[in-house]
Amino acid sequence: MSQVRSASVNDPIQRVIAAAERMGYTHEARLGWVLNFVHRDLSMLRAGEWLDLQDDLFVFSLQIPPDGIKPSTLQRIRYPKKVGHKALRTVQSQLKKMMEALVVRHGYWAVPPTIGRYCLDRSTNGSITTGFIHEGSMGFTDTVVMAAINALTASQQRIRQCIECRRIFLAVRRQVYCAPVCSQKARTRRFLKAHPEQVGSASSPAQG
Repeated sequence: MSQVRSASVNDPIQRVIAAAERMGYTHEARLGWVLNFVHRDLSMLRAGEWLDLQDDLFVFSLQIPPDGIKPSTLQRIRYPKKVGHKALRTVQSQLKKMMEALVVRHGYWAVPPTIGRYCLDRSTNGSITTGFIHEGSMGFTDTVVMAAINALTASQQRIRQCIECRRIFLAVRRQVYCAPVCSQKARTRRFLKAHPEQVGSASSPAQG
């Protein structure tokens, strides 16, 4: 991505639309975007990419429905002030901890107390539902984390860890490798293990 942005910096509505198009509107698309963000090396970003990242995270926190952004919604959006690099790194760190706890370690991750707490509610017909109580006003990091929780919950069966490189990715059907390069590495390793005589010939230079 270049430093020159496709949408006008002075037009918040166009920035929101551009970010939404980059991310996609479905839960799967948003979760895929989150996973790419978690693995992204922020130290390599240029000035324009930092601004795009802020836009993307803000739009992600809006949790726009699959049918897209309605004009009435655009008019009500209150665009935040510029978010510093430190805050964006904090968001990445929180999301990475959540993904690693749930996917890598198959463990437990609690909603930070600054965000709120879950509760159970039993209606008059006997059904029990879960609810969420916000603790005060939610900051930028909190709203992004909550959006990630919802995206992860909606697509939880598709999130896996690559059995080759251990990268967390969004799987298609029974996919176990995050990319063709990992699948090829595994096939090559299995072939060389089954045919050890090929190891030397593969690494030795041709004899003239």
